[in-house]
Amino acid sequence: MRKKTAFLLARIPGFMPASRFFSDLSVKAVRQALLWCTLVVSVIAYDHNLQYQANLAINSSPKKTVISQAKAKSQEPQINAFRTQIDSLRLQLTKLNQLSEKIKTAAGFKQKSSDVRKLGVGGSFSKNLVFSLTDPAAYNQWVKDLDDEIKQLDYSAIEHFDEYHVLLETVKEIKKIQDATPSNAPVADGRISSKFGYRESPFKGAKEFHSGLDISSHKGTPVKSTADGRVIYAGYNGDLGKEVTIDHGFGIVTIYGHLSEVKVKPGQTVKRENIIGRVGNTGRSTGPHLHYEVRLNNNPINPKKYIPEYLASRDLSK
Repeated sequence: MRKKTAFLLARIPGFMPASRFFSDLSVKAVRQALLWCTLVVSVIAYDHNLQYQANLAINSSPKKTVISQAKAKSQEPQINAFRTQIDSLRLQLTKLNQLSEKIKTAAGFKQKSSDVRKLGVGGSFSKNLVFSLTDPAAYNQWVKDLDDEIKQLDYSAIEHFDEYHVLLETVKEIKKIQDATPSNAPVADGRISSKFGYRESPFKGAKEFHSGLDISSHKGTPVKSTADGRVIYAGYNGDLGKEVTIDHGFGIVTIYGHLSEVKVKPGQTVKRENIIGRVGNTGRSTGPHLHYEVRLNNNPINPKKYIPEYLASRDLSK
């Protein structure tokens, strides 16, 4: 079964409504966008350099002046190499456009058609390039065609730059959400001893709503942050005993209770997998375990969706 990553936000500005679950394949594809965005900027810079060289060549050669066959012959290899560079650039832009469409589809962008994006690979020069350079009419047509082609490439590059700028900002936002989404196990070795939702109270025997998961583990086992965030509470909190609460942004908060030791302070920034405390038995507890909560906009949601499969499979509360 293909592994999926859970995201706590279902809508991002500029996106169509999306599911809360994305396949790891899609997530990895979006991650690659950052590298490809860097590449497209390099391609654009390369395009402008080619345009500068072409304009320099055009402006330095009078359009209505016939040059000698000897000079034309000597310039033929250089001009052919220049044409090859232009063809290569057109091919790169075409491939980047195709990649852009794939990334937009994976990320949920609305597609839009644009004739400017339909780039092909340029053809070759006249079979007799020397004749084209020595005949005034052919030379003038060659210069015009080259100038039009470079303008088209330049316009397409600008279109790519604008689009990739938007895509880059969106990918950054997705990366922030991914970093803020709980995904790892808060304890490396443990078993779920009490489920999320309504259960029989271990103290009263009556039905009660349990807003998190109880994960049994040995006292002193390190407790780790399940996502990047900022500590907003670290101290003693009634029934939960020693507790750490982390705000991950986007309305996402995680709570870690019954700790024997707190290793962070309010206001401290933490990264995923940072140790924030140790498993304990403080507060209202029947034995060493971690009370783990995930909240979205202050509403508790089942943390089991946001822990690794190996820990989810160790559910003794069923």
